[in-house]
Formats: sequence, structure tokens, C-alpha cells
Amino acid sequence: MLCQIHAKTRRQTIRITGQAQSGSAAEDRASSSQPELKQSLSKSGVDIDPAAPAPVAAKLGTLWGLLVLSVAYVHHSTTGFALPALLPLITPDLQLTEQQGALLTAGYALLYAAALIPIGLLADRVNRPRLLAGGLVMWSLLTMTGSKVNSFGQLLATRVGFAAAQATQNPVCFSLIPELFPKSKTTAMAFYNSAIYMGRALSFAAVIVAGQLGIKHADLGVTMVPLDAVDLQHVSLLYTQGEMAAVAPIYDYDFKILTETMSEASWRQLLFWLGPPGLVIGALALLTLREPRSARAASAPKKPLLRRAWSLPFMSGSHPEPTPGEEEKAASPLARKAQRMRERKTLVVGVRRLLASRSFQAVTFACALNDVGSWALVSWHATFYTRVFGIGPDIYAPMLAAIIPIGGIIGGVGSGLMGDWLSRTGNRHWLTSGASIAASPLIALSLLAPEYQQSFAALLIGFALSETWRAPAAVLIKDVSPPELGATGSALHLSIRNLVGGCGPLSVAFLESKFNLDLQHAMLLVPTAYALSGIAFYGAEAVIKNENRRNASTTQ
Repeated sequence: MLCQIHAKTRRQTIRITGQAQSGSAAEDRASSSQPELKQSLSKSGVDIDPAAPAPVAAKLGTLWGLLVLSVAYVHHSTTGFALPALLPLITPDLQLTEQQGALLTAGYALLYAAALIPIGLLADRVNRPRLLAGGLVMWSLLTMTGSKVNSFGQLLATRVGFAAAQATQNPVCFSLIPELFPKSKTTAMAFYNSAIYMGRALSFAAVIVAGQLGIKHADLGVTMVPLDAVDLQHVSLLYTQGEMAAVAPIYDYDFKILTETMSEASWRQLLFWLGPPGLVIGALALLTLREPRSARAASAPKKPLLRRAWSLPFMSGSHPEPTPGEEEKAASPLARKAQRMRERKTLVVGVRRLLASRSFQAVTFACALNDVGSWALVSWHATFYTRVFGIGPDIYAPMLAAIIPIGGIIGGVGSGLMGDWLSRTGNRHWLTSGASIAASPLIALSLLAPEYQQSFAALLIGFALSETWRAPAAVLIKDVSPPELGATGSALHLSIRNLVGGCGPLSVAFLESKFNLDLQHAMLLVPTAYALSGIAFYGAEAVIKNENRRNASTTQ
């Protein structure tokens, strides 16, 4: 009996010991496979970092970032047009000539386009939120400094630095926003771009309401200027009369109402107080925005900090100790200079490859064609309604003032809401190519309609369709640019578009004079440009697909 009990107890002990050993082995296997599991999840896009913020907090953070960038864009445009809007008061105070006034306004656009490229190169090498914060602070301080100048030379110097500082806005935001919203790039870019439409809507709404109250346009910042002095970077052209154009600032916060009651020197106080809000926005960008590149670098495996003979054993297992000769070589000024030369050569090669990229060329060409039509449409529309339909500014000015921003918001925001879904399903071309081609006959109908009511109705739908490409195109440029040149690609793209788009208004005038066309038929350049842009976008989509397919085959 005792022997049987002893045997049974022994079997139970062996069973328990075996279970404990198997459990311990399972734990060992689980712990040893944990790094592999983490690596697998990371490759699948699953965030397994325990220190990472909660999904809700991360989403709120990126939404806040988008809001800060959009508010910065509003301040960017507000301060950009402030000096042209106040120029009637600045001119007698500083005794400026007409040529000097034109240099302060038109010269800004050229300086801005030229500064985009080096700023884009810089944005690819440094912390972008910090760069934008620095630009915000600088253009705000230069705005405040401009209020203290006493000569044209001093004002021009502040304007040059101002243009360079403002060039930080779009290269940074065009490359940063798609990284903050990797799954909703187009929607985020549409929200950002709609800042300019919302600003126009607010300013034009003020014009319309004031007109209903009997206030003249002259009291609302609508100014008559010579046609050759119109700077479309800062003003919206409402209509023309002979050689003069009626223009209003793009962001019109009733500066003209203030200038009517201020003395000539009071422009200084107004210009000065435009600066402090930018300092606040710059502080928000510096303190609350994060650089996605820094976050990725922080999550990457780090090399040991201690690499000398006294470093801890577990830190030096996979990292051999540097020899004294290697340390001297690394610390050598000549080696550092050689490293900088290699980096500079790599950067130059990258820019050349970007400019030689067929995808980059195709997308930029399609966008520039559309800009030609858009610039021509906005510049000549008011004159068109006067000559063709014989209606005055009391009829067409409020209509254009409402249709342009409303159509832009509908097209821009609508494309953002649909753009990400269409991109994921491989149907993005409906927004870039299809909408541009569909806009062409509607704009042509607007130009050839027998009655101005029909013309305005077709214009609203046509202009909305013609604006749907902007957010998807910004994402396309980001996608076709190398990861290390995202901001540079956006800067080159925007610079080329600014220079080519300005040819649109001049081309309409050229067609009128060279081929003896009336304005109605000369403006058919606009729907033609939209149609060609749509075809070019379709070709660009095909080029991008072919390059992606070729890159995928070479990596396999």
C-alpha cells in the first residue's frame, strides 16, 4: 500500500515539474520572440511603442498642427498685402515715386519666387516647424520694423527680408502636412488651401453687404490703379475701366476704411500692430508642433552613447571600439570638410534628379497650364462682362465677388473630402484630369452664353470644378519628390507655377492685338488651358503609375 502511494506521489511530482519547465520554456520563447513580433508589427504600420501617445491624443495633436499652419497662412497673406494696401498713405509720408511704389509691390512677387528654392532646400535639412516659426517671427518683426523706417531704402531692405521670410510658409507646409496626415493627405491640404478662399469670401462679403447699405466701394479698399501696376499676388482684380483697374486686397480687413480717417503717419501704427499676432503664432509653432522626422529618428534603434574602453559590456556587443586613428580621422577638420562636400554633392545630384524626373515635370506642367487659365480668368472677367453684356460693376462686381471664393471653397474642400478615397481606389484622375476637362466646356459656356445670368450660373459650377486639382496636386508633388527633398520639390513646383501663371493675362491681350480677336473669343484661352491641363494631368497620372511600377520591379 505504502509503495503504491509513494509511486503515485512521485508521478504527480514529475508531472508538476514538467509543467513548470514547459511553462518556463514557453515564457522564454515568448520573451525571445517579442522583438520579432514588435518588428513585424512595425513593418505592418502598427504602433507598439509604449511611450507613444494615445490615438485620440495623437489625432488631436495633428489637427492642432493643421490649425496652426492654416492660421499662419492667413497671417502670411494679411501681412503680405498690408504694405500695398497702405501705400497711398506711405507714399506722401516717405515721398516715394511711382517707380519706387511699384518696386515695393511687384518686386515682392519676384523676390518671393526666387527665395522659395533655397528655403525649400533648407527645409529638407532642418526642423521644419522651427524653420516656419523662425520665418513667422522674422516677417512679423520686419513688419513692425517697416513701420519705423524713414526712407525708401530702409523700407526696401525690410521688404527684401520680408519676402525671404515669407518664403518659408508653403515649402514647409506643403511637405509637412502630408506627413502629419498620411491617411488623409488630400483632405488636410484642401483645408489648408481653403484659407485663401475663406479670406476672399470674408472680404468680398463685406463689399457686398456694404454695397447694400449704400457704402461706396471706394470706402472698402477697392482702389483704381493703372493696369500695368496690378500685383495679383496681393490684390483681386474686380473690373477694369480703360487703362485703370479696380482692385481689392485678397484679405481685405477694411484697411481703406481706416486710412480714410487716419493721418498720413498713422499707417505706422497700423502696420506695427500687424506684427505681434505673428509672434504669437510663431511661438505656437515652435512650442506645439513636432517634426515627424524627429519622431521617426527617436523610434529608430540607437547606437550606444558610451563607446570608450569604460563603456558597459552590454553596450558594446555589436559596436566595435573605434581605434585612436579612427577617432582622429573623425575629428579632423579635413574629414569634416570632405563630409560637407559629399553632402553638398549629394544634394545637387538630388535636385538634378528631381528636375529630371518625368513625374515632377508632368505634374508641374499640368498645374502651370491650369494657372495660366485661372490667372487670365480672374484678371479679365470684369472687363469681359462690361464689353460683352454691357452691364456695369453694380451688377457683375458683387456676382464675381461671391462666385470666385464660393466656387473655390466648393471645389477645394470637396476635392479634399473625396481625394483620399479616390487616391486609395486608384481613381484620383477624376479630380485632377476629369474635373479640369469637365470645367472647360462650362467655362466656355459662361463666355459664350447669350445672357449674363446664364453666364454666371455656368461660371459657378465651372470654376468649382477648375479648382479641384489643387490639393491632390500638392500631394502628388510630395509623393513624386524624394523623401529627403520633399520641401525642395514643393518650392521648385510653386516657383515655376508663379512665373508661368503670370503669362495668362498677358496672353489674352496678345491674342486680342495679334489676331484681331474680340475679348470674348480671346478669353477662350481659359477653357482651352483647362482642357489641356486636364489632358496633361491624365498623362501625369500615367507617368507616375509607370514610374511606380518600374521602381517596384527594380526593388524586387
